[in-house]
Amino acid sequence: MDFTDTKVITTLIAGLAGILGAIIGGYFKASSSKQKIIELNQNYNQKLQDNYLEKAREYTESVYAPLSIGLAKLSYGFRKYRTNTGSENDQVLINEFSESI
Repeated sequence: MDFTDTKVITTLIAGLAGILGAIIGGYFKASSSKQKIIELNQNYNQKLQDNYLEKAREYTESVYAPLSIGLAKLSYGFRKYRTNTGSENDQVLINEFSESI
C-alpha cells in the first residue's frame, strides 16, 4: 500500500473528516443538551416559585385578610367607645363594643 496514491490519501482525508465531524457534532450536541437541561431546570424552579406565591396568596386571603378586617372593626368599635365615654348612653356603647369584641 502506497501512501502517495491519491485513492489512499482521499480515503484517509475523508475518514479523518468524518471522524472530526462526528467529534465536533458530538461536542455541540452535548453542549446543546446541557443548555437545554439548564433551561428546563430554570423553568421548573420558576414554576415552583409561582406555585409557592399562589399558595401564599391564597393563605393570605383566607387567614390574614379576615383577621385584618376583624381587627379594623374592633379598632373602630374601641375608638367609638373611647370618644363617646362620659355620655349618657355608656351602657349602649359598652354593649356595642362587646359585640365588636
